[in-house]
Amino acid sequence: MAPNRMGPHKDVVDTIFSNFCLAILDTSILFLVAQNLVKLNDIFIFSEGCNLVVPIHVVNELNKLSAKSTEKGRLALWILRNLLGSFQIIEVNLEKCKPSEADCAIIELSKTFSKDTKLIVLTADSKLRKELIKYGVEVVWYRKAKNKLESTALF
Repeated sequence: MAPNRMGPHKDVVDTIFSNFCLAILDTSILFLVAQNLVKLNDIFIFSEGCNLVVPIHVVNELNKLSAKSTEKGRLALWILRNLLGSFQIIEVNLEKCKPSEADCAIIELSKTFSKDTKLIVLTADSKLRKELIKYGVEVVWYRKAKNKLESTALF
């Protein structure tokens, strides 16, 4: 079994461990920003002091979606062109996850980082949120009924 590698983004890992706070963004939260349902400023507020990162698996998922001629495909393309520049991309090699399985990658990264790092995952995916809470990960999620972000840290 090969060790997890951060590829050309090893400097990101060094930065992460020096700050001890990591905020991982899921595909679903990026779509909400693209749809103007969540403000980018709110993401910065909920993850204050943390390094905002997007796993390469999320980028791969967005690339796959952007190839489709649908509204979701156009939004994915907009995210790739306009939004990802605001965040660091973490290139990781997780043998357990396929390249476009973003949820799997986020769960595995959470298991890895949560031991040594303050970790926050931002998502609108309720299945992913429940899975992460089982591992004791702080989750910020979008509550559609209230049209706002909420955090497990507040409970």
